Order: sequence, then C-alpha cells, then structure tokens
Amino acid sequence: MDDPEARRTGTWQGVDAYNAAEVKRKDKLSVAEALRDLESTHAALRAALEGASAEVFAADYRYKRALADDTHLHYAEHAADIERWLKPAPRS
Repeated sequence: MDDPEARRTGTWQGVDAYNAAEVKRKDKLSVAEALRDLESTHAALRAALEGASAEVFAADYRYKRALADDTHLHYAEHAADIERWLKPAPRS
C-alpha cells in the first residue's frame, strides 16, 4: 500500500486515494478474478513473511504494527459490511 517512490517524489496521495484507485481498478473483476487476485496477494504475503528475518517480528518493530494494521486489524473495519452483504435479501 505504501509506495516509497511516491513518497520520495511527492506523488503519494494517501491511503484514501490508494483505496479509491484500487476500487476503480478492481471494480470490473468477476468473482472468480477477484478470488484469484485475493489468493495471489495472500500467497505473496505469506511468502514475504516466511522469508522475513526474526527481527521483523520483534515487538517494537514498526513493520509488525504496519502488518497488523493492514491485515487482521483492518478486517474488523469491514466485517459488518461483509456480514450485511452475505445476508440474503429479505423476500417480499
């Protein structure tokens, strides 16, 4: 999500702009394509974590907090929306 090059050049627009661009980029994906994208991203994250040094997981290490913020802590932000989306529509 964070782009060091964009930060260096002053073109980083922040997380809201990043999210908006990602929504636009992925808006036309089919469910199958979205699931493949999710699985690919998850596999890349797992590979990066498996190859990371032990210091990355130290309690005071800044990337540990960033990882938590962008994964399990972030999921709670969307949980209620997903639960509503998964509920069947009321029948009239």
